[in-house]
Amino acid sequence: MRFVSGIAIGTAIGYILGARAGREQYERLTAIAESAISSEQLNQFVDIEKIKTKLGNGMATASEAIRHAAD
Repeated sequence: MRFVSGIAIGTAIGYILGARAGREQYERLTAIAESAISSEQLNQFVDIEKIKTKLGNGMATASEAIRHAAD
């Protein structure tokens, strides 16, 4: 029984630490992406609105596929 409770405690601690690290990494990457999008140098070479549209369409397609797979 001690083994099972040890695994449960270890899993809980790992989950909490992983979630915290994951959130910090997500926020860091989001900040980098936002600064890149607002960069004038990047906007001279890349059509940001076109990229946003393609990403939005891709996300919609992916979420639709996930919904169909769940049904």
